[in-house]
Amino acid sequence: MANNYTQFSFAIREITAVEEYWLKNNRAKHWAGEPQEDEPDCGQFDMQIDGETVYFSHDESGDVTAVANFVSAFLQAHRPAEVVRFEWAETCSKPRVDEFGGGACAVSATKCLFRSTGQLLEDMEDLLLREGPPGSSDYVLKDTQAGNGIWLRIRDLVVRVYVQDEGVIADIYAEDGGDSTLSESVSSAWAFFGENSE
Repeated sequence: MANNYTQFSFAIREITAVEEYWLKNNRAKHWAGEPQEDEPDCGQFDMQIDGETVYFSHDESGDVTAVANFVSAFLQAHRPAEVVRFEWAETCSKPRVDEFGGGACAVSATKCLFRSTGQLLEDMEDLLLREGPPGSSDYVLKDTQAGNGIWLRIRDLVVRVYVQDEGVIADIYAEDGGDSTLSESVSSAWAFFGENSE
């Protein structure tokens, strides 16, 4: 039998007495319902205030969404111009395939943006596939199936053609310098399937 863990630890510094009161008062009744006396952290995340620093953490089954929402509410109440960032780890007590990872979150007063290591790997794979085989200047890199696509390089432009349920889409990108990063698509074209198309 193996155990899986979601772990994180981060801090917000230079909190005021008013902020400390808000943190303590709102932590006690946060999001998942009123906690029981013997479960002060609701099984989601631990919060500890030491001087002018508040620490958020969990060493077993932390809830990254819950802690991000709590921090967002804190920022909305006291620091609307700030952004808090944290990372988390997903681990397993046995070396099981696909049970290690994690991610990162950027929190503002109005939004929480999450990015998992799985999403990062997909982006990295796309970047490598766009580069294609050495010496190639015009090539197919992925099979075209619903939701996927092919990448073509034509001089300084990269074209992604992909199929969705309603038709074929071609997005054209311009590379930003020589670092293989792409700007936002500079053009997009659609070809719709007819009602009787196979």
